[in-house]
Amino acid sequence: MRPLLSLAIATLTLFVPLSVPAKPQDRDTATTAVDEAPQASKHWPDAFQLEVDRSGSFAGDALPPRRRWYGGYTLAPDVVATGLVVGGAELDSMPAILTGLGVYFVGAPVAHIAKGHPLKGLASIGLRTVPAFVLLAGASSGEQGSLGRGLTLAGISALAVMMIDAQALAWEDVPRTAGFEVLSASVTIDKNRVSASVGGVF
Repeated sequence: MRPLLSLAIATLTLFVPLSVPAKPQDRDTATTAVDEAPQASKHWPDAFQLEVDRSGSFAGDALPPRRRWYGGYTLAPDVVATGLVVGGAELDSMPAILTGLGVYFVGAPVAHIAKGHPLKGLASIGLRTVPAFVLLAGASSGEQGSLGRGLTLAGISALAVMMIDAQALAWEDVPRTAGFEVLSASVTIDKNRVSASVGGVF
């Protein structure tokens, strides 16, 4: 009888810890975790903001200038001069021819000077004397038809001078004001709206 009683007490001792209820604080912790889990999926945060910045490394340094062509300002008076000379020759009008020659010699150089390049204006004047020397060289041969040949060569050289002036001289350096040198993007998301913005120096 005593051995059976001892076995029963030992068996009860082994099974009792397995049926001990959880501590109050453990139960509270478990309950809180269960209660907060569904609430986390029901609520958005007040706002979510994402910002991206891309900045150049030119702080304290000037941006390199860019090249800009202003040949249209030199070609405009050249077109007028060509029209006056050709029209004056067709109509046998010496005043129109002289006016056209004056615009040819003065128009483009004044355009260079007005753009702030006086040295280019002087270079333009020098270029525009080339057709005159071509005319003199062609007409001084004394051969029959030399004057007409000289005028033709002078006209061709004048057109070449106009193109050289516009394409080689009519360039300038200007401060750079374009390009994504500094770029900042921002996206804001909340439960009512989504907004985005982009800013920078362009």
